[in-house]
Amino acid sequence: MTKATDEIAALRKRIEELEAKAKPPEPKKPFVPMSDAEWRDQMHQLAEKRMSMATPPSVIRDLAVIPDDVVKDIVARGGIRGPSQPGGKS
Repeated sequence: MTKATDEIAALRKRIEELEAKAKPPEPKKPFVPMSDAEWRDQMHQLAEKRMSMATPPSVIRDLAVIPDDVVKDIVARGGIRGPSQPGGKS
């Protein structure tokens, strides 16, 4: 008799699981439009986040004084060669 009882308990558990899955989802909250101040604050936060990853103006100024031929040489070679690397100055 325990086998039948175990089967009934397993089936009841399975039925409960299926009924829980079949329930409709909870209704979503109604749409509430954002105020102008909230919108500006959100856009300001996004702009600040984006600019935190930008190259600082001081770096751009430092790079602007490097002659074009040096930059072209760095690009052609794929980087700056150290003194111990082949082709470097000793």
